[in-house]
Amino acid sequence: MSDPHQTPGKLDLKELWLTLQDLEDGVLPEKERDELMARLDESPAARRAYLEYFDQSAVFKMEGA
Repeated sequence: MSDPHQTPGKLDLKELWLTLQDLEDGVLPEKERDELMARLDESPAARRAYLEYFDQSAVFKMEGA
């Protein structure tokens, strides 16, 4: 989940959403999951993105059903 070219503290939403997709799919490695949880603990913006991602995911699942 870490991008060495990313500005420290800057949230990369695309990267975060891809990581959340892996989490939702159950394929996120443990180390990356731990990094994600730490990022969510540290960053209100990451928490907002997390909630937005899962809101969107729920909508897509409901539409697909």
